Amino acid sequence: MKKLFAALVLCLLASPALAQVNMAGAEFATSGTRSKIPGVIGSDYVYATNSQIDAVMQKGWKHIRIPIRHERIVNGLMGDFRAADIAELDRMIARVISNGGSVNIDVHNYGGFKFNNTDIGYYNHNRTGATNLPPDGIVDLWKRLAERYKSLTAVSFGIMNEPNRQSASEWRVVADAIVAGIRSTGATNLITVPGTSWTGAHSWMRSGNAAAMQSFTDTNYAFEMHQYFDADSSGTSADCVSATIGSERLKAATEWMRAKGAKGYLGEYGVADNPTCLAALQDMATYMRANADVWMGSAYWAAGPWWGNYKYSVHPPRGANQTAVVLAAPLPTPDPTPTPDPIPDPTPTPDPIPDPTPDPTPAPAGKCSMAVGAFTATWDCVIK
Repeated sequence: MKKLFAALVLCLLASPALAQVNMAGAEFATSGTRSKIPGVIGSDYVYATNSQIDAVMQKGWKHIRIPIRHERIVNGLMGDFRAADIAELDRMIARVISNGGSVNIDVHNYGGFKFNNTDIGYYNHNRTGATNLPPDGIVDLWKRLAERYKSLTAVSFGIMNEPNRQSASEWRVVADAIVAGIRSTGATNLITVPGTSWTGAHSWMRSGNAAAMQSFTDTNYAFEMHQYFDADSSGTSADCVSATIGSERLKAATEWMRAKGAKGYLGEYGVADNPTCLAALQDMATYMRANADVWMGSAYWAAGPWWGNYKYSVHPPRGANQTAVVLAAPLPTPDPTPTPDPIPDPTPTPDPIPDPTPDPTPAPAGKCSMAVGAFTATWDCVIK
């Protein structure tokens, strides 16, 4: 069995890819009896330290999806940034970029906002016992985040994790407002746009997401979908339906995106360490590589320092076998502006033999840097 696992790792690492993983922690303690809103950093929720980020990235996960909570990153629904939380987010982003990676900021709020541990509102949705919130609050948050990080091309914006109360048409109104708000800041960063119904790839067609999002367009976006392999696609079981369930559940959404000319980003997926699930993961990896014209990225669920014995964890030292999931091999991103073939000269003439000239002196290698809040991201670059 160990040889099977090793072969799986090599198979999934064989192609160049965007190997992304969720670095969970800042979204903890926000549901049920354990809910602490906003809570205390280090007691109720956590941001990964630099050494923890390094340990994960050294395993091959070069791109990090960072879940955050609306209620913690700003004061109230439309308030200023909370100093301690935004400083932690700045630090994490700076560290990932300095390590040669990129970041997807994920607002992990499920389409709503908690005013305290019990009262909740949902954006553009009426529900008994909950407030129908206009999109203004989440738009305000994203305008603040976009203004702060728009100069960092290595940062993309995941506008909402798993909306699930709104209908597809209700959620489309909210998504449109958020995207318009981000673009109003001048930000050109990639935006990952989910659907409703937990944004499942398997249910994208029947949930109404395909119909609602058919006319969606933007200058730089991908549809964010999530997919798990257990019986109800919830990601709560250690069991997977079959060795081919991954490709089967992605197929319809993949074909829809291709027909629309859209890209996809698989923002969550994960498996337990058992033969059927690892085979299902390999199956999905193979399928996504074969459909790399559609799938531009993925992020495994999850790493993070507080997972303990969580069955899907790939936080070192756990998850050596699932780290085969460097499945982001689906993602050699196609060149968005391919260069057309040159029109040949109808009467070509031989090129003159140039005078020999010395090779130009190569530009010196060095370090580039950029401020991220109070922190500095530094990376290798060519100085021109």
